[in-house]
Amino acid sequence: MTKRAIEARETAKETLLKQFDKITPKEVYEAYLRGDQVSEEILKDAFSYIGVACANLITLYNPEVLVLGGGVSSIGDFFFDSVRASAKRNCLDFLFDACEILPSGLGKDTGLKGALAVAKMGFESL
Repeated sequence: MTKRAIEARETAKETLLKQFDKITPKEVYEAYLRGDQVSEEILKDAFSYIGVACANLITLYNPEVLVLGGGVSSIGDFFFDSVRASAKRNCLDFLFDACEILPSGLGKDTGLKGALAVAKMGFESL
């Protein structure tokens, strides 16, 4: 996402991304919130790839629930609607319909909290 945003900042005629010296997903999202079409397309594409990954997980493991967390998931409905739509396009209907894609209740630091839990389990098993 960041690489594509940097390229767009250099090549697009009109984008709010040109206002930022440093580009991170946060700046892409801020530009999207201010109506930037380029940022919206970048986010939609990124979320589409996440949806493909979800479809692959659903197809391989047939889970009842996929829980997504981390900073980008805090975007909310735009993120989850885009991911679900992409997963549905890339998955067998009966598998997709049997699985819910839900937000984590752990907030934006989900990855850090998971890593700490794994480290703690590893330490306790010594």
